[in-house]
Amino acid sequence: MGKHEKGSAKDVANRAKAKGLQKLQFYCQMCQKQCRDANGFKCHQTSASHLRMMSILRENTGKIIDDFSEEFEKSYVDTLRQRHGVKRVNANNVYQEVIQDKHHIHMNATQWESLTVFIQYLGKKGICIVEQDERGWFVQYIERDVNSLKRAEKANERAKAEKVEEEKATRRMEKQIIAASKAQGVREVEATKMLRGEGESVKMSLGKGGLSGGLGAGGGVKRKLDEVKLAVGDNNNNNSTATEPAKKSAKPLSAVEQIMLENENKKRREQEEKEAIERRRREEEDRASALRKEEKKKKGKRKDYWLRKDIVVKIKNKELADGKFYKKKGVVETVMEKYGAEVRVKDTVDVIILDQDDLETVVGGLNGKVMIVNGYGRGEEAELVEIKTEDFCANLKILETGELVKNVEYEDFSKMP
Repeated sequence: MGKHEKGSAKDVANRAKAKGLQKLQFYCQMCQKQCRDANGFKCHQTSASHLRMMSILRENTGKIIDDFSEEFEKSYVDTLRQRHGVKRVNANNVYQEVIQDKHHIHMNATQWESLTVFIQYLGKKGICIVEQDERGWFVQYIERDVNSLKRAEKANERAKAEKVEEEKATRRMEKQIIAASKAQGVREVEATKMLRGEGESVKMSLGKGGLSGGLGAGGGVKRKLDEVKLAVGDNNNNNSTATEPAKKSAKPLSAVEQIMLENENKKRREQEEKEAIERRRREEEDRASALRKEEKKKKGKRKDYWLRKDIVVKIKNKELADGKFYKKKGVVETVMEKYGAEVRVKDTVDVIILDQDDLETVVGGLNGKVMIVNGYGRGEEAELVEIKTEDFCANLKILETGELVKNVEYEDFSKMP
């Protein structure tokens, strides 16, 4: 069936569908082609162009997958850094932003089986601070750009300068309030207790000025209060004692002073919160730096070759002898020029020469004897103490010294016969 006429309703609908995001399971990463449904994807898999790309993939699988993994890591980290900075965000939300691009590198084309494994890889590499709680995995980018750090330092200095200016303005305002109060003749009076000596009476009188009022034009009611005397007698002079001096009461705050005090308390709380956040961030950076240093120390002896005599290996070359030895295990009898080895296949008399790229390590069982073939403790015989399947690593105990080496990756040790 031919294509619909250009400009027709069906053609416009098809173009609109092709522009938007579609199902990831129907996307071919090698051909960079998005199929609409399962039938279209099946037809694409049988096409000559797809088969040609698959033959290229078979010839250089490792390099192509590494390139895809590197591009996916770069796009994820760039999205996290540019859109969220150093904020703590949900890892899945960042992934949803990455896949908004129709032609993004898909996860199934990389070396990571899931987003969780990828997030753990970022934390292990020291690119992000990785945390997990009941809501899922969270990531926080660790800023290492010199220019960004300088900008953050200048922003902190500017904030400190603004704080100093605010304090100066506050003190200036207080002085102005005091000066204005003095200029208007406002006198502060403190309340005290009434004191009298023994046997004395207290008298209060009002002035002779009176109150008057009238009703009508010619007369009314006139009242005059000449004098009012209040005498307080001392009925118990024998038992009376002199009163103690009154304590000065606290000066009440004015409305302006209360507002200023509230503002100062609010600024102090905000500053304490900022300092707490900054302190937690520095602690996380120090912890991540210590982990990176420890990781670097342990990986200081890493080499690009790992073959050792008397270790068990697994053959992963499918093309060798038409797949006869694929996934077969064997023992390395001789190491040839660091990168090759003579391997005696188990349960057979065959001895074959293989490159290390055609072999992989064998983990073995718990409490079994293994040899560290790369990284820290290279060449040492050890006991397999704990296997961490989720992190693809294990804890080993070196037999000679009894030292416990944690989080040794699977490819850095192998079972011994």
